[in-house]
Amino acid sequence: MIKREIERNKNSIYCGDLFKKYPEHFPMWVFLEMIPFGRMVSFYKFCGERYHSDIMRDRHFLLKTCKEIRNAAAHSSCILNELRPGSKMYNSRYSVMKELAKIEGISKAVRTKRMSNARVQQIVTLLYTHNQIVTSSGVHKEARVLLQKFSERMVKNIHYYEKNDLIMANFCFLKMVIDSWYEA
Repeated sequence: MIKREIERNKNSIYCGDLFKKYPEHFPMWVFLEMIPFGRMVSFYKFCGERYHSDIMRDRHFLLKTCKEIRNAAAHSSCILNELRPGSKMYNSRYSVMKELAKIEGISKAVRTKRMSNARVQQIVTLLYTHNQIVTSSGVHKEARVLLQKFSERMVKNIHYYEKNDLIMANFCFLKMVIDSWYEA
């Protein structure tokens, strides 16, 4: 199955040259370039188990959550379609909840309620994972700029939603997370 996934890239304008340069035995970085994101997440889990790394195993679950929201965005799904509490499929990672607890103004009750929504949980987990895994200061700076613009845009016409407590509460929560983790 992996071989077929890699062979699909044979004529790709993005990695076809890599496939031609390394037709059978390729370096790890080429392998990672040619496999789909979901397969990379599975490979990461394999490495975590192989090397008995609790950090990698934990990050595997973070990456799985990132993959879900990435796929939703890639397929133009309406990410903010349903914001009611109680739609999560699994508990939030302890590490994410611990980091959320450091944000002034977000009580335990608010954290628990907002993170019980699958979409909000995925967005917050993605933001957290980015902070944990991405090491490039340039990438962090660009993310900060884009997220601050998004945060401002989210509340630009907040009066449109003033009668919708669900949207107001979730937008305010996400804005607090972004402002705290990606301060300008």
